[in-house]
This record gives sequence, structure tokens and C-alpha cells, in this order.
Amino acid sequence: MIAEDLAVRERRDTFNVSAGPRDVRGQPSPRAESSDIGLGWRLILLFVGFLVASIGWVLVMTIILSFIGLPLFMFGLALMQAQER
Repeated sequence: MIAEDLAVRERRDTFNVSAGPRDVRGQPSPRAESSDIGLGWRLILLFVGFLVASIGWVLVMTIILSFIGLPLFMFGLALMQAQER
């Protein structure tokens, strides 16, 4: 009975996936820093993208500079979407 309890306990310790990654010694490995960007940088990307898209749209509406404005407009939209990851 005691041997079975020890065996079950060892199996739980060995296969405890919820505890997170462990190093060779069985110690919890240090967490890597998150690559998430903060709210401030997201807002900056949003406003810069909106500004670039607005300038591109104005250039598209002038018809003469539409070959510059359309790519600029698309780049601004992509920049606004980049912060949504």
C-alpha cells in the first residue's frame, strides 16, 4: 500500500505538466520576458498608422499624387493593424 502511494506520487511529480518548464535538476526554469508591447506603444502605433493612412488618403484624392498616396494609405492601414497581435 505504501509502495503504491509512493509510486503514484513519483508519477505525479514526474508528469506534472501544469507546473511549467523545468531545468535538468527539476527546478522551475526562469520565465522569459514577455514580448507583448504595452498599451502606450499600441496607442502610438495606432495614431501613427492613422496619421500615415490619412495623409495617404489625402494624396489619393488629389489624383495627381495617387501613385504615392495609395501605397502610403495601405502602409498606414497595415501599421494600425500591427498593434492588434
